[in-house]
Amino acid sequence: MKSRNIYLTAIIASMMLLMTFAPIKLANAQVRTGDLRIHYYSSPEVAYGNLEAGVIDLMFWPLSAEQYAAAIENPDIVLAPVVENGMMEFDLNSNETIATYPGVNSPMSYFEFRAALALLTDKPYIVEGICGGFAARMDVPIVKSAPTWINTSVVYPNYPWEYDPAAAADLLDSAGFLQGATSNPDYDPEFPGSAEYMRTYPDYAIVHDSPHVSVDVTGPSYVWTLMLPAIEVRKVMGVPVDGYYYTDLAYTFDANTITVDVELTECTYIWIEYAIEHPKAGQNLDNIIFYARSDHLPRLNMGIHLRDNMAKMGIPVTFNALPAGGCYPPVMADRDYHIYTGGWRLGRFPTSMFFLYNSFWWFPWGPNYCNPPIPRPGPGPSVIDPNLDIYLRDIYYAPDIPTAMKNAKLAQGLHVLKVVNIPTHCAKSYFAWRNWLLGVVNMDAYGPENGYTFMNAYKASGAPEQGVIRVGTNQPPTSHNILFSSWVYDYSQLDRYWEGGQAVNPYDIVRDQPWIVQDWGVGSWVDPDDGLTKTKVTFWLRQDVSWAAPVTGDYIRPFTAHDVMFSDMFYFFFDDGWNWDNVMDIDHINIIDDYCYEIYFVDESYWLQYSSNYPYLPKNEWGELFCTPATYSEPGAIYAAGESLYLLGDGVAQVESITVGGEVFTDYWVRFNSTGVYSANRIYFTAPVSGDLVINYLNITGDPHGYFPGSDTEWIPSSYSCGQYIPVDITKDTWAVFKRNDYFFLETPPLGEVDWYWWWGDRDANRPAPDFPDGPRTGCFIVDIYDVTFACMSYGSTGYLEPTTIPPWTPGADLAPSNTATVPYGGEVDIYDVSSILISYGTEFGHPPTETG
Repeated sequence: MKSRNIYLTAIIASMMLLMTFAPIKLANAQVRTGDLRIHYYSSPEVAYGNLEAGVIDLMFWPLSAEQYAAAIENPDIVLAPVVENGMMEFDLNSNETIATYPGVNSPMSYFEFRAALALLTDKPYIVEGICGGFAARMDVPIVKSAPTWINTSVVYPNYPWEYDPAAAADLLDSAGFLQGATSNPDYDPEFPGSAEYMRTYPDYAIVHDSPHVSVDVTGPSYVWTLMLPAIEVRKVMGVPVDGYYYTDLAYTFDANTITVDVELTECTYIWIEYAIEHPKAGQNLDNIIFYARSDHLPRLNMGIHLRDNMAKMGIPVTFNALPAGGCYPPVMADRDYHIYTGGWRLGRFPTSMFFLYNSFWWFPWGPNYCNPPIPRPGPGPSVIDPNLDIYLRDIYYAPDIPTAMKNAKLAQGLHVLKVVNIPTHCAKSYFAWRNWLLGVVNMDAYGPENGYTFMNAYKASGAPEQGVIRVGTNQPPTSHNILFSSWVYDYSQLDRYWEGGQAVNPYDIVRDQPWIVQDWGVGSWVDPDDGLTKTKVTFWLRQDVSWAAPVTGDYIRPFTAHDVMFSDMFYFFFDDGWNWDNVMDIDHINIIDDYCYEIYFVDESYWLQYSSNYPYLPKNEWGELFCTPATYSEPGAIYAAGESLYLLGDGVAQVESITVGGEVFTDYWVRFNSTGVYSANRIYFTAPVSGDLVINYLNITGDPHGYFPGSDTEWIPSSYSCGQYIPVDITKDTWAVFKRNDYFFLETPPLGEVDWYWWWGDRDANRPAPDFPDGPRTGCFIVDIYDVTFACMSYGSTGYLEPTTIPPWTPGADLAPSNTATVPYGGEVDIYDVSSILISYGTEFGHPPTETG
């Protein structure tokens, strides 16, 4: 096979020497296939059955081992391997109590109990026995595609909690979870450490206080009266003078007065861990509340595995096997659970650790439902370890990647040693589609569900419903709301017509590429409030992005920087929104012109260059739906430069105009983060004001919550598109039907683009910005020698049967039907695919418009 590839490459090189190529500029035509229909199924098994039957063309869920075995025997199905940027895990609720057992200190709040669960988790068995090898083991919540970020000192073979039931039993005994007098019906003498009797609550419970120095406790000396009747103090930590991290502090404990005298002179929080009498000391353990996802067989079976091992240990379990809709409210909303078989699709960088585990994100429906804050006297740092919050925060608010990486490794160390949760594996599987679907882009770590696939894919002649790509999901979306939806199967619909600012290369996901945002540049600013230097980012939008109406697809108007400002200010008001973190760090926005704006952030972070550009909302249309025009008037107003006016009580979605004495006034910022509430309602004057002040603004008065934004039944009023498709019909629990958006900014790619590599071009000096007078970079996609190379390297590979490793199967190079096959469909990279690339060789597309043409 290797010699054949060399021979093919030589022929192509000779052909290219005889050909003359000039750049070919395409006209707009948008996605290659005009219609898209996404079918909602009740399980992956039902979805796969419909794929086999030819009812759908593509399945949005990785195959199980059993489905894979069937697929490689089916010549009508094409496979593509993916090691997902995801994580399956046992999520552990470390809160002191849960609602089901009020006032009873939870076993999960004990480090030793969580560690025992980790020792009862047989990860090799989960990977091989449950997943059939279709998984890659995980010990830390870091994606497999980012190996340099992994703290190797706490992952296999250095993982401290390798499966060992006998060690788990010893750890439970040492923590006081002793066997009582009630026989254990699941006692198994063949199982190491199995308990003959049910385990009981310990004599003590571990709790925490976190007083704020100079607020809750004054000094020196700092004497704190513990808020619960303490037996003993286990640990006291705080931040010393000129320190940054919490360190152990010297202290004395007076058991008679239950006071702690702490040696500390820094104004900060103190972190105190102490023991109290357990309210149910010596009584049998209450049932551990365990939720397992019944709609995902690997997670159900790994839940059964841990449940059975716990039962053998004398730990009673209430096992709730439910689909996502049944698990979601008690786990993520109420946090009334102990263990959950969780699963997350993670980002390309490990910043997700901050959102998943920092105690700031512990709130109903928030992403962190494992690591709560200390409750006394008010919400403080993590109950697990105060430095965990610091490490996690410093991943996200890092000035550069090395700093973020250092803190990610520190956070992983505590995550594993304190057993915040128990990562088990990520899916290492195959996605599948019918062989009549061509041009599918199998994106690294994510598979075929991406915008490149929908730009490029089409169905070969003779395929059923040739003008429609039919997709099947593993279950219906939980909602269809761009602000509040949180599940991956929700976004399989939403991402078809909502867009973000930046993109990544599908085969090199750490490589940034433009999208609606044509270019961006990072700078800094000095905040006059505190004198600190913070991040500022300049963004340039493409000038050919538009809004289109649902159902009809009619052109509405251009997409501008005013839509961006409205989107960020509107979303900031709803801090329960799933992507609220994208806007939480904005201080203010400065619009340079309709297609250029600057975002000033409240902190310094390398990652903020990717913030505040998702989701985009249509200002005019959503303004009419959810806002009311409002006016603030102040006759004879006098404000000095640097003073502020607070429009308290209102949700400002955009300031439309300010006049002073009837003259337009532009020397102001609308500041997001300075009022103590989540509303962008601080008007900060950068020049003096003297005269009659009038502020016209959009006040948020509507509620966008609901299955659809603002409604549980009506989707049309809010569903304007700036994406690849227009929604035509959304029927709850059945399907979503879309048609091509004729006003999408990116033209139909030439049949021959394989690597999807964006080539940055010269700067457009006609679009200067204050920090970047040379303007934004231009650029384009080009069908070039690298696309040819992709096809040559995978020439002869096939996705019909079990994919080979030599040559590697590259579905993206499967562009044309194989006319030598019995049925002229795809499934093999052959000469017809290479010819398609050569025909389009030299074609450029995706150029952003410039001022000159």
